[in-house]
Amino acid sequence: MNSFLDIPKVNPVAFPAVDDPGYKNFDNSWFSEQIFSWEQQINYFQKWVTDDVITLQFLTDFDNPVVQLVNCQGKVLSTWPPAKKDTNLIGVDFSVYEVDISLLDREVDEVFYILITVGTGEEQLQRISEPQTILESETETVVFEYWNDINDFDVIFDTGVSFRFRCEAIITQLDPLSKDTLWEDQILNLRVLSSKPYRQFKLKIGGSYGVPDWVIDKINRVFSCTTKYLNGIEYTKADGAKFEPNQAEYYPMRGWSVDIRETEISYSYRSRITRVLRANEGEALSTQRNRLLKVR
Repeated sequence: MNSFLDIPKVNPVAFPAVDDPGYKNFDNSWFSEQIFSWEQQINYFQKWVTDDVITLQFLTDFDNPVVQLVNCQGKVLSTWPPAKKDTNLIGVDFSVYEVDISLLDREVDEVFYILITVGTGEEQLQRISEPQTILESETETVVFEYWNDINDFDVIFDTGVSFRFRCEAIITQLDPLSKDTLWEDQILNLRVLSSKPYRQFKLKIGGSYGVPDWVIDKINRVFSCTTKYLNGIEYTKADGAKFEPNQAEYYPMRGWSVDIRETEISYSYRSRITRVLRANEGEALSTQRNRLLKVR
């Protein structure tokens, strides 16, 4: 069996190949390398704020993997040893690793990359991220915090892992809807027997300049997870909703919009302090998840 490094695509960061892949494609090349000659030549930096923590999970049959932050010149800025996680998996020949990268030491507007290395010499495998940067303010961004109830999408969620992703987006344009049951008599008098009001919004992604397609690919995968919070509120993509693009000619990035609904209907303005337990283990969720659910 060939040795391997697998980084699930539901992770919040895209990881093109380090070495020249020969034939460039969506998954093995930086966005900047996929722009056609007749399009505007631009770059895109994935956005974070200093309070964010980048959580990654990857699978490998190598021991002692290394995660590093490097700058544009390849200088190592910091090293983060990933933790080998205990799982309920049986009969597998790989290990599950996770790392939580704090950004408290990073400066505003600094550009850096995340480099994952396993093995050494001829047996070495590496993946490097799209360029990352730090914003001064989280204004006009949405942070997606998400996880899944079962192991899926090549992620071992039974470790308790949850992910955090941020990008340029807003939640706007309320569409007030309801599911009604009506009764109409013979002379066309009409009465409401029951009515359940709910709210639908537009999630608009890309801000003024748009985002590369790998960003919307991430967000599409986020909405496939069972639980996803957008700026602290749980939303679900509306039934049958599709991501709709908005693009200017000769410009390689696009804006997107999609209809989303609040996952749980609320008829009150609520304040809660909630401690949530994992149903299968009876253990408290991570601090990050508790914070998410603290006030709704």
